[in-house]
Amino acid sequence: MISISDTTLNLLHNRHNGVSGTANTDAVQTGAATDNANNAESSISTRAEKLAQLNKEFNITSSGFRVSQTFITRLTELGFLSSEEAEKLSGNLASSNPVEQTTQSVEELQESLQSLFDRLADEENSGLKTLIGSSMEILENLDNPNAQGSDLTESSIIAALDFHLNSSEISFSGKDRQTLEDLQTVLSITEKLGQENHSSSKVNQYLKIMNGF
Repeated sequence: MISISDTTLNLLHNRHNGVSGTANTDAVQTGAATDNANNAESSISTRAEKLAQLNKEFNITSSGFRVSQTFITRLTELGFLSSEEAEKLSGNLASSNPVEQTTQSVEELQESLQSLFDRLADEENSGLKTLIGSSMEILENLDNPNAQGSDLTESSIIAALDFHLNSSEISFSGKDRQTLEDLQTVLSITEKLGQENHSSSKVNQYLKIMNGF
C-alpha cells in the first residue's frame, strides 16, 4: 500500500479548489521543512534513548567501565557501529586487553584475596574489606564442615561484590577484578555443594573443569 503524506493531500486539495501554483509550492516547502524538523527531533530522541539503554546495561559512566566484546556487539545492534567498524574494534580490543588468567585453586585465590585485602585502605573500603574478610573465613573453613559459618552467606557476598565491581567508587586493576570475579565463582560452587559436602579439593576439581583442564 502506498501512503500519502499530509503535505501531498493538502496539495491535491488546493489544486481542486483552484489555489495558485505559487501557494502550492509554498505549502510543499513548508510541509517539507516541518517533516525534516520532526525527523531530526525523532533521531535525537532515539539516539538519547539508545545511550540511556547502554548506560543501564553497561554503566558506561562508571570509572570502572571497560570495553568488552559484549559491549561492542551491543553497539552494533543499536546501530552505533557498522559491522566493519565492530570487527576492527574487536581486533584492537584483543591486542590491547589481554585476558587475565583465572584462579586455578582455592589456595591461589586465598593468596590473591589476602594481597587485595592488605592493599585496600581501611576507611575508604571498609564495606569491601568486610566482604573479603568474610569470604576468606568461608574458604578457610572449607575442610571443616563443623566450623561455625560466616555471618554473611555466599549469595549475599556474591550480590554485594557485584555492586562493588560495578561501582564508580573503586577503580580495580584487571588482576584485582579477576580475583573478585573468581571469588564469586568459588562462592557459588561452595553454596551449591552445601556446608556438609564442600571441601577445598572438591572446589578445585570444579575449577579445573570450568577452566578447561
